[in-house]
Amino acid sequence: MVELTVLNSMAGAQIEACMDQHVLWGSSLLDLKDQVYGKSVAELSSLETRGISMLAAARKLTLHTLSTGLFHSDIEAGEGAFRSRWDPILEDVLRVASELNPRQIRLLMAMTSRRSNILDSSEYLRACHPWVLNVYREAVDRITGAGFGAVIENEVRNCLFSRPQEVLSFFAVLDRPGRFL
Repeated sequence: MVELTVLNSMAGAQIEACMDQHVLWGSSLLDLKDQVYGKSVAELSSLETRGISMLAAARKLTLHTLSTGLFHSDIEAGEGAFRSRWDPILEDVLRVASELNPRQIRLLMAMTSRRSNILDSSEYLRACHPWVLNVYREAVDRITGAGFGAVIENEVRNCLFSRPQEVLSFFAVLDRPGRFL
């Protein structure tokens, strides 16, 4: 059986309305990202996560994914800038995940403002930004070490994943057990 997930904000601006819409659609899986009490998932308090858990349980909904904007920024700013922006947010996401117990946490693929000049991002990363792979390895290890699946999604506009071979190469070099969904 195939089950689809829909970002909460696509189902309604208020979390209760979003969950009610999921029930109307016949979907039992939640994918939380933003507009959760007007916040991103990383900003939720323990009180708010308890409220989400109770609302979901009352509707027989399961939290499937915590979708984040983690790592969606330009690698050209350098490793220090990249880590300083995302390391604290990853901590917050892991705290929220420990309270909501999703199946997986979604990261985004980084981007480069030089994308139009790059034929193969795998080669470019190896030559110019080898640290990117280490950042993703560390994040995946922290997420899976906390008991959650890690999902990496590509985005549009300057994404490091623009071609199928880049995706395959990245995951081969990332060297973490997993599968493509």
